[in-house]
Amino acid sequence: MLCAIPARWITHFSVCLYEWQTLIVGLAALLVGAGTVLQVRRQIKQADKIAESSRRANLAVARAKLPNATAAAAVYAKQCVVALDTIAPAIRTRAQTADAVVIPFLASDIQDVFDKLLVTTTDESALFSVSAIYTEQQVFESRLSDIHIAPAEHKCALPYYYLQPVIIHSFAMKLLEYGRRETDYVPTVQWGDLRNSAVSILRTSKACDEIIALIDDKAARDIKMPFAISVSA
Repeated sequence: MLCAIPARWITHFSVCLYEWQTLIVGLAALLVGAGTVLQVRRQIKQADKIAESSRRANLAVARAKLPNATAAAAVYAKQCVVALDTIAPAIRTRAQTADAVVIPFLASDIQDVFDKLLVTTTDESALFSVSAIYTEQQVFESRLSDIHIAPAEHKCALPYYYLQPVIIHSFAMKLLEYGRRETDYVPTVQWGDLRNSAVSILRTSKACDEIIALIDDKAARDIKMPFAISVSA
C-alpha cells in the first residue's frame, strides 16, 4: 500500500507508520547526529577558549617573572666571563695545560621561567631569544669543560668564546625589556646591542678591546651575527 499524505495516514495510520518506519528512523538518526555534531563543536570551542585563557594566564605569569629571570641570566653571563678570564692567560701564552675551569651554571629557576615562556608565547622573537640563550649556554659550557687540556689550541677562537656570554647578556636584556612591558614583543638583537653588552660585562681591557674591535669590524661589513643557533630556526 502506498501511503499518500495525508489521506491514508489518517485512515491507515498504523500501516503507514510500518511502511515508513525505515525512513522515519533514518531521519531521526540524522537529527540526532546533527545535534551531536553541534554539541561537539560547542564543546571544542569551549575547550579552545579555556585553553587559550590558560595560555594567556601562564604567559602573564612568565612575563611577570622575566625581569628577575633575565637579571639572573645577565649575572650568569658575567660569571661566564669570569670563568674565561681565569683560563685566558694560559690560552694567550699558548700553555700546554692549565687548571680546570669552574663552569658556571644557569640556575633551574631561571630555566623554569624561560621554559614557561617557550610553551605559552606566540612571539617568534621570544622563542628565538630563549632558544639562543640555551644554545649559547650549552656550547659555551661544552667548550669550557675541556679547554684546560690544551689551552694553546684555543688562542685564535678566544674572542669568539668571549662573544658567547656577550650574546647571552644581549638576549637577556631584550627579554628584560619585554618583561618590563617596555615593548609588546621581544626586540631582535643587533650588533650595537652586542657592543653595549660587551662594554657592560667584560672585565679586562684586553678582552673588551678585542671584542669591541671584532664587533665593530663585523658590523661595518654587515656580517651575520655568529649565533650558535641558526637565525632561521
